[in-house]
Amino acid sequence: MNKAMIAVAAIAASGTAFAGGHTSDDSSLDLEIGGFVWADVGAGDRYDSSDDDQTGISKAALTVSTSVDNVTAGMTLGVDQEVNTALNSNGADNNDFGVREAWIAFDFDIADITIGKQALGFGLKPAGWVGGRPINDGANFGQSCQVGCNGINSSGQVVTGIAADFDLPANISLRTAIFDSVDSGANNSMTDNFLVQLRTDDFFGTGLYASVGYEEVAQAALDIEGTSVGVGYDFGIIDVSIEGQTADSDSGDVDTLIIAASANLNDNVSIYLDYADADADASLFDEGIVDVETMRVGVNFAYNSNVDFILEYADDDFAGSALDTDSIDLRVALSF
Repeated sequence: MNKAMIAVAAIAASGTAFAGGHTSDDSSLDLEIGGFVWADVGAGDRYDSSDDDQTGISKAALTVSTSVDNVTAGMTLGVDQEVNTALNSNGADNNDFGVREAWIAFDFDIADITIGKQALGFGLKPAGWVGGRPINDGANFGQSCQVGCNGINSSGQVVTGIAADFDLPANISLRTAIFDSVDSGANNSMTDNFLVQLRTDDFFGTGLYASVGYEEVAQAALDIEGTSVGVGYDFGIIDVSIEGQTADSDSGDVDTLIIAASANLNDNVSIYLDYADADADASLFDEGIVDVETMRVGVNFAYNSNVDFILEYADDDFAGSALDTDSIDLRVALSF
C-alpha cells in the first residue's frame, strides 16, 4: 500500500471512529470527500531547454471535510508538479505527497473563525494552493506566496493563520487575518503578518463583484506592504474584470494591472483572456527589468460534468531582456 492509500485509509478510519464515538442526540456528523487530478501536456520555451515540453500530472489532490453543529474541519492532501521529473522539466519543486491545507472553522453568529493552514485569498480572483488563473502561473499570476514574491505580485496564498469572516449587508463580506510568513528565514511573529479585505461576489444580486484589501508581510530581509483594488461584472454570458495591485518594500515597488475576460459560447465551450502588466523598480532585478507583461488566451471544453479539456497559449514578455517565454498547453482536468 503506497503513502497516498495509507493516508486516505487513515482519514477514512478516523472519520468512522469520530462518527461512532459521537454521542450527542442533537448533532450529526457529515463527511464529504472530493478532489481533482490535472494531466498536462505542453510545449514551449518556458520549459526546460533539454526537451522543451512537459508531460504528466501537474497537480492532484484529495479533499476531506466533516462538520458537526457549527464546527467544520477540512484537509487537502496532494502532489504538485509531477511533470517530467526525470528530465528536469518543470518538475523539480515541491513534488512530494503531503498536506496542502488543514483547518478547522467555527460558525458563530457574529463571524466565522478559521484556524490552520488555509487559502487566505488576497485579491479579486485569489488562487490558493489549487492553482492560478487557468493553466500557467506565468510571471504575474498565481504564485503560491504572499503579494510581492520575487518582486512580482501574487493574488493567491496558502499559509497557517487565523482568519475571521464577517457578513455585512448587500452581499458584502469583511475578512481579517493574521498568519505566519512563508519565508522560513523570517524572525517575526504571526502578528507581524496580517490582512484586511472587503469583497462582494454579487453586489445586491446585480452581477457586480469587487474587492479592496491591504496586507503586510514580514520577511527576513524586508517587509512588504500590499494592496489590491478590483472590480468586475458577470453578465451571464460574458465576465470582465480589472484589478490593480501594489507591492511596496525597501527593495523596490511593483505595480500590477490585471485585466481578465471570459465568454460562454454555449453550455460546453468557453473562452478566456488574461492580461497583466507589472512595472517594477529596476533594483529588484539583476537584468534591470522594469516591465513584465503576461498574456494568456484559452478555450475550455466541458466534456461532461466532471471532466474539462483546456487548451491555452501563454506568453511572458520581459522588457529589455532575453527572458521572454511562451508555451501552448493542454490540460485534462478531472474533478470529483
